[in-house]
Amino acid sequence: MNLYKLSRTLLGHEKDVRGVAASGETIVSCSRDGTIKIWPAGSQGEHRTWRLHEGFVNAIATSGDHIVSGGQDSAIYLTSIQNEELRFALLGHSSNVCALSVDTNNRTNRTILSGSWDGTARLWKDTQCLYTLSGHEGAVWAVLATQQGILTAGADKTIRLWKDGRQIKVLFTGADCIRTLALHPTGFVSAGNDAIIRLHNAAGEVLQELHGHESFIYQVQVDEHGTIFSVGEDRSLRCWVDGRLEQTIHLPTVSVWALAIMGNGDIVTGSSDAAVRVWTKTPARMGSEQALLDFEKEVELADSSSQLGGQQIPDYLPGLQALAEPGKRDGEIKMVRLNESLVEAHEWSGGIWVKVGDVVGAEPSKIEFEGCEYDFVFDVDVAEGRPPLKLPLNLKDNPHNVAQRFIERHGLDTQYFDQIVRFIENNTGDARIGLSRKESALHSAARISPQTHCLAMTSGDKKIILQKLESFDPDPMALETCKKLDLARPTARDLDAIEQLYLSLPEWQVFPAIDLLRLSLPKAPRSWCTAAKLQALLQATGLTAERRMDKIAMTNSMLGLRCLANLLALDAATGLARLRPHLEAVLHTCTEYGDLLANRNLAVAFSTFLLNIQVAACSMQDIETARLALASSSQLIRIQSTVDAEAQYRALVGVCTSLTLGESIREFASTSLKAALRVSYEGGQEARIREASAKALAMLSD
Repeated sequence: MNLYKLSRTLLGHEKDVRGVAASGETIVSCSRDGTIKIWPAGSQGEHRTWRLHEGFVNAIATSGDHIVSGGQDSAIYLTSIQNEELRFALLGHSSNVCALSVDTNNRTNRTILSGSWDGTARLWKDTQCLYTLSGHEGAVWAVLATQQGILTAGADKTIRLWKDGRQIKVLFTGADCIRTLALHPTGFVSAGNDAIIRLHNAAGEVLQELHGHESFIYQVQVDEHGTIFSVGEDRSLRCWVDGRLEQTIHLPTVSVWALAIMGNGDIVTGSSDAAVRVWTKTPARMGSEQALLDFEKEVELADSSSQLGGQQIPDYLPGLQALAEPGKRDGEIKMVRLNESLVEAHEWSGGIWVKVGDVVGAEPSKIEFEGCEYDFVFDVDVAEGRPPLKLPLNLKDNPHNVAQRFIERHGLDTQYFDQIVRFIENNTGDARIGLSRKESALHSAARISPQTHCLAMTSGDKKIILQKLESFDPDPMALETCKKLDLARPTARDLDAIEQLYLSLPEWQVFPAIDLLRLSLPKAPRSWCTAAKLQALLQATGLTAERRMDKIAMTNSMLGLRCLANLLALDAATGLARLRPHLEAVLHTCTEYGDLLANRNLAVAFSTFLLNIQVAACSMQDIETARLALASSSQLIRIQSTVDAEAQYRALVGVCTSLTLGESIREFASTSLKAALRVSYEGGQEARIREASAKALAMLSD
């Protein structure tokens, strides 16, 4: 049997390689380091690097001699593979673009499919969005063009078929999230979080299930012969022929994110160790004997290591409260212990902590009863002389619903209802009913503390910002001053030059100048931001104007809020005094965005600004300002189904901070916030949100 072996390892990225694609034998990769790299045919490491996006680049595809890329900034760019020439940008998504597919059969009128965390897929032709496909109840992680229509799949566990912009039907509903789709001679292939590859016919019916992966499957690809390749969280590349697992290759990494098939039949993978690897069956292209030996040793070391992700997991890790402290640098990883068996890894990115995965631990063992698994199976004595009845329970179940089902199943008198509910509550010990075991442990392990210092939003690359500024042909003297700017020690002259730029450029070009001010403010001279300069900044960013729907206005407002957050981080007391006359107008503008707060960057900037306002208000014992901030925080909490989890969490920590001001503020919050907090506690996206909601509710009850 002719097996795949390592051909070469291409190093150059600094963080996870999230996407790979091939154009003939040229490889293109994208990464969480914000770059796109082009590796020419036969490259042993030689490459070109492009920086087009702001933030992570998560999706990549090729179309002839062009590259299509999408990322955290919600933009899609089409560029020439020969140079960095930008052919056009596709703007419309409001969150991270995580899936791309290109119609390779039509090079003159390129058709591009995209999927996003905003819950939509879009069909683009040239520079126009032909259709927005709305219907998924979560992120759209996979898009695929077929002869029957467009297929989309995602976090809501469904595969949907669309024609002419309309949903035709839900083809398949799985047990867990679906992350990837690929065409197959018999129809198509799907895979995702349940670690199963499914072969479907064109109608969506499952013809075959392929078992072998041990964790999430991130991508599948199919070659011209129908051979299926798959990669996933179990750090493996697998090859399936005629429904059989032909080969498994383990990689010395944590996650294998991406997969592509080259024109010569070789396979490309991208993984969390920042490496692009090429695999081949052709002996002439295989690595040297020493290279293959070295690779085997790397894999053995990864297999036998007691470390996870290259980091030893200590016993003294902090709880979730550690995430209240800002990171020291972009890319910093912090681990927090939620309970004895569960540790989460969070990465500092874009001025916030972003959860990147569970580091260790698994769910405690379940109890099997009548073919299903439960957290508890109780013996309930209902009458003397009769054998006890079995009452199965999962902690996520509502005890009242469980009691009702138990009564109906066994034909018991309804008078037992309250007694059974109390039995459940008394016999689950310290566990929290309504939460899973893992989440329940959070309730006692995590401690949410009121914030005592303002957060600064300092992530960014001055070089990239200046390049963007320079492309707008601004005032040359002001630009030259900005090029000499030292972010560790900005002077009043530097800040004046930045101000000159954002006051002189047209509205659609001011954003890089405002972003440069944002980076400068945490270390700025405290005397620089006078009332007049603050007024000019508010006008330039539109934060005291009427709400506008366009992306330019939202971007400027988002960057303006980051500036205001950093102004408070520089000097909370002075910053609050300067802001106080404008605060109601700023809050009114932001709360008017309403459903647009589904934009992650805007929501996180707004919640950070609110948090810092409340920290400053507490330090000054300013109850009136705290009330204003609390009223705005309630909006982020109420629309928790669409607002980013990090934004909600910051809003909730801000609420807990304001509640330390005393009885009068608690009375105000009890009236305006209690209902929203209950909803957040019962239906929060993440355990930390439910924990912070519980903390706020407890403070209101004190």
